[in-house]
Amino acid sequence: MNTVSAFLITFAIHFLQGQGLTFPDYPPVVTIETAEFIEKEAGIKAYGACVGKYIYIRKDVDLYSLEGSSTLIHELVHFSQGCPLLKDITHEKFLALEAQAYELQNRFLMLFGSPVVIKNPHTEGGDLQKEIKELLRELEMLAKEIAMLKQRAYELNDQRIPDIVK
Repeated sequence: MNTVSAFLITFAIHFLQGQGLTFPDYPPVVTIETAEFIEKEAGIKAYGACVGKYIYIRKDVDLYSLEGSSTLIHELVHFSQGCPLLKDITHEKFLALEAQAYELQNRFLMLFGSPVVIKNPHTEGGDLQKEIKELLRELEMLAKEIAMLKQRAYELNDQRIPDIVK
């Protein structure tokens, strides 16, 4: 971690503490990684991820820019939330944690006069939310098909085939 990163982390933590967040007694370990590494470690495709005490920022994020720094803010919010793994929380909890992270990320951008607003892709109207709803509809249709096939197999299996040849 270079001096600028240490400064950014310290500044970001102070900003978020001013927003009411609390942090663990240990600092995060922030590393710059490839998109492939982040996807492998965190199981998501994102500009950043928080896993345990680690915050991974994608190497194509410019931390010297306001928007890039806001990615660090977003991940530090998750660090303050305890970096829960997706498999360990409900979908509703995930949405609430993401909403808080996006809200504070955008508050940070507004504080410095950025016209950029980072949209939460997990809320209604987001591409990811639409994709999830479509996949759930497909899953429901497949479940109905499976139920019908099971019923048909049961009916066929239940029919008695006469013993013609003994």
